[in-house]
Amino acid sequence: MDDNPIIYILEARIQRQRLKDMQNSARKRQIPIAEQYSSSVTHIVTEFDNADAVARKLGLESARCLNQRQVVKLQWFADCIRAGCLVPVDEHHKVRSGENNQSVREVAPPVSARIPDYACQRHTPLRHHNNKFTDALEILEKYADLRYDDQDYSRALAFRRASCVLKSLSRPLSRLSEIQNVTHIGSHSQKVILVRLVY
Repeated sequence: MDDNPIIYILEARIQRQRLKDMQNSARKRQIPIAEQYSSSVTHIVTEFDNADAVARKLGLESARCLNQRQVVKLQWFADCIRAGCLVPVDEHHKVRSGENNQSVREVAPPVSARIPDYACQRHTPLRHHNNKFTDALEILEKYADLRYDDQDYSRALAFRRASCVLKSLSRPLSRLSEIQNVTHIGSHSQKVILVRLVY
């Protein structure tokens, strides 16, 4: 199946303009994109954190119906865009079944604990402890989203990931050192967070 790869981006949870930007970025790099889901699709890109939710959204009986397809996170798509071609699907790119993700949702690590590299891909609640940081990051994300340069797409994605990590924290962030080496909170996002910590 991967001899003729075709990507389908599941639009659920993805803003309409963002979806268009993703599709346009793929076409510019001649990465094959399907407008509709079909049996020819080999890779499903999604914001959902488990394959069962993807299957339900596609009207399938269960995640087992997707066994012949790669169900992957947006991180994989972003890696493909950066590389200008399809990259291999690594373990950290894969979306697991709901059963495998249950324990991750039930036990949130404390701020002082090591945050998993892909914490930004976990479920992020609407009500959380770090609004003053995520609100600022999301404003910057939206501003970057309104622009149409590839670099702005990457910048918007970076702000979105940083915001998602902060939403997943189990208590309010009080010091920048607590997230100093956390994946997906880069130097630019750290500057934004530092300003909000000071004021």
